[in-house]
Amino acid sequence: MVEDLAGPAHWDKRDWPRRLRMPSRSDVGNADLLGLLDAHVTPGCRVLEVGCAPGGFLLWCASTRKAHACGIDYAPKSFRQTLQYFADAGAAADIRHEDFMQTSFEPGSFEVVYSLGVVEHYADPRPMVQKHLDMLKPGGIAIITVPNYGPGGIYGWLKQRLSPETYRLHNISIMTVAGMLALSPDNCSARAYAFGRLAPGLLSLQVLPRPFGGLVGIAFDLLGRLQPMEIRVLRPWLVLELTRR
Repeated sequence: MVEDLAGPAHWDKRDWPRRLRMPSRSDVGNADLLGLLDAHVTPGCRVLEVGCAPGGFLLWCASTRKAHACGIDYAPKSFRQTLQYFADAGAAADIRHEDFMQTSFEPGSFEVVYSLGVVEHYADPRPMVQKHLDMLKPGGIAIITVPNYGPGGIYGWLKQRLSPETYRLHNISIMTVAGMLALSPDNCSARAYAFGRLAPGLLSLQVLPRPFGGLVGIAFDLLGRLQPMEIRVLRPWLVLELTRR
């Protein structure tokens, strides 16, 4: 069994919005992540999100891209809330409450499999990465992102000081481009890279006193929107893309 550094109880403690909204491109972090999916999630394709709660990106796949949307979440409250959100939105998706490593979805049945901040919560992410690949049809693509908390970076330095308890739930050893590429299975084409604009959502600014934390978040988000190009030291995500041969 793969050692999970967080566990279902950690995810079920999150604060849930009253209603689910699709990720807005006015938010820098959302816009960047949607940019990763844009070219690959097409009408009629079959797409799987691993760790899908609360479901905003999966709802975008289903409603905006008209894809056959599937999702997995192993935290019971998170799963139930995601089902409720989709029911409220009147959107169709196949969402299952299960461990991804033991999923009932058929291997080799998806054009796109993605996870946004999941594999870094495992002591050894390699089985999880291999499972992403196993679920793909030949020629399909897996998109795996982790926050860029690696050594020497601004996000890790701030996260460790603002929220040390959640920082410890991350496998920092994989958080370099080389570390991500080292997770790649043999039976695929792979590339890894740092990506994105300034993203305050990774910094746990909510722990700062009100209203200071909110104002800092707004200021950082504005700076991210005004970036004319990506700045290497401010790229918030590490991305691993795997194409099944």
